[in-house]
Amino acid sequence: GFSSPTPDGKFQFYGLCHELGHVIAMWGHRQLEEDHHAWAHYTGVVIVEHLAATARGAPWMKGLRDIRWRSLEKERKRLEGHEPSLESRDGVLALLIALHDLVGPRALGAAVNDLDRRDQRLRINRVRYYTFKELRAGLDRVVKDRRKRKKLAALMP
Repeated sequence: GFSSPTPDGKFQFYGLCHELGHVIAMWGHRQLEEDHHAWAHYTGVVIVEHLAATARGAPWMKGLRDIRWRSLEKERKRLEGHEPSLESRDGVLALLIALHDLVGPRALGAAVNDLDRRDQRLRINRVRYYTFKELRAGLDRVVKDRRKRKKLAALMP
């Protein structure tokens, strides 16, 4: 059966989840990765962690042990002391985790879906390229809680 990581250390399960992040959205444009490649990593660790928690007993999860090395919990610990920003990969990852903790992954997904419905951005191979400014606008449209919106404004001015 399928196992991950492989004996030579390749995290195939996490890698598939990471690549799904690229299919969902890209950030910036062809010459600028606004997210410094952090979105795909964030997506990968969130999916790995979610499936490890919710599908633990599923037969197909038997050989998938990526959670020991690739998880949102591990990234939170690694990024302690990093300020959320758009300046570096770790800054963007800290921002995405802060958004995850503030509004939740469903709201992040709803904001991306909101942007997708507007269909106003560059597409390459059917994948849309967004900006964090647009993500903020999408979150403003989908997050209704005033306290969360106030914290969102401080996090993404």
